Amino acid sequence: MTRENLSGNENTKAFSAAVKDEIITQKISKRCCKRAFLAGAVRGAGNFFVSSEGYGIKVTHYDPELIAKCVVIVHSLTKCEPLVYRHVSNREVGFKTVYEFSLTGKDVFDKLAEEGILPSFGDFGADVPADLVFSECCKIHFIKGLFVACGTVSVPQTDSAKSSGGYYMDFSLPNETLADFVVRLLSGMGAAAKKRKRGGIYSVYIKEAETISDMFVRMGAVSAACELQNIMVYRMVKNNSNRYTNCESANIAKTVNASVRQTEAINKIVRAGLYDTLDEMSRQIVDVRLNNPDATLSMLSEILPSRPSRGAINHRLKKLIALGDSLED
Repeated sequence: MTRENLSGNENTKAFSAAVKDEIITQKISKRCCKRAFLAGAVRGAGNFFVSSEGYGIKVTHYDPELIAKCVVIVHSLTKCEPLVYRHVSNREVGFKTVYEFSLTGKDVFDKLAEEGILPSFGDFGADVPADLVFSECCKIHFIKGLFVACGTVSVPQTDSAKSSGGYYMDFSLPNETLADFVVRLLSGMGAAAKKRKRGGIYSVYIKEAETISDMFVRMGAVSAACELQNIMVYRMVKNNSNRYTNCESANIAKTVNASVRQTEAINKIVRAGLYDTLDEMSRQIVDVRLNNPDATLSMLSEILPSRPSRGAINHRLKKLIALGDSLED
């Protein structure tokens, strides 16, 4: 990805997809971590259902790679291979291809539910079993599965330098129990996660850019972490550049306004025939100011033969302004 690719809402979505792709392609070797990853993915993208064939959980997602990874894990844990279905969804986002697989019956659903990988039937609000995320590796694999299923990452447009904000990592969750659990899990990893409710959905989110970058590293999304750091550096440099430009503009405006006032006072003094009454240094300053209306005090110092200090020039100009103000046009 390039910085140009990351400006705008569509490219922010592309960044989220790139992070998820990097996570999905990672190999999971340990059985406990497979259980944790699948548990996170199911809780992020799963729904209970009842049919003529019995009850179960249907996992639905737009990413076929996530569905394929979950199917491989299910097969590894149960020796059963769920069927994958592909259909077109007509939702508020428009037509989009959706992939899904179902976990039903005692051979699959009951076995995975007994291990805590799946919530008990009809009870998505139940706590995640402690033994499922006992070790540090399983905690991060649960977060990985949850993120690829229902997470998003927002990054600021790199052509905007209004503030340091705009960074956002979010998990959209179906119930408050799961949201509270994720807040505790992330907080235990050093991430200051917060919770809020939007409609019937609970959102757990992280806003600090450095914390999000650290989470990417912990999830093994190192390329995404590097790209996020690039965005942060680019934005910081642009902010500093804008501040410098604004400061320069303010200084120029200040110099111009001061020069205008000085020139007006000098012209009044000249019109009043008082030029010859000034001392030698004041006459020199009058001459260089009239010939160099845009010059700063430092530039005037370089022009004057005696190289007076900025303070000395400023003192004389203030006296000239006072004299000019005392005269009537």
